[in-house]
Amino acid sequence: MTGLGQAYRETRYIVLLEGREITVHIGEAVAEMPLLLPGYGAIVTGWNPGSQHRPVEENRTANAELSAWIARQGLMALPSRTETADPAWVEEGFLILGITEADAIDLAWRFGQNALVWLATAEPARLVATSLWRDTD
Repeated sequence: MTGLGQAYRETRYIVLLEGREITVHIGEAVAEMPLLLPGYGAIVTGWNPGSQHRPVEENRTANAELSAWIARQGLMALPSRTETADPAWVEEGFLILGITEADAIDLAWRFGQNALVWLATAEPARLVATSLWRDTD
């Protein structure tokens, strides 16, 4: 496996919950998911659409637009961030609770994202591609 898929799978996704960090790895269940009602959701970001680096201020603006969309829908969200092998590549985002997988894919696509992370109680975290993903693996 090479390219973006490899990078996404090696990324640590950190969700912030009441001062605690919940670490999410693709392919592993998240023990805390039953505590996060309704027990399913998606990690989505507005940062770096298409995995193309953008200035921090542009990323923050996109994430603020994402946050506003979440609020308009009446959904609950927890802040998240990524940790990658490249310390310069950090993305802030949200674990959006109660969003359907189909709606999360549409939302990620609207924000130019290649993929999102899907979480559900007792299931391994999954990387879910949008139609924008052009990786070769």
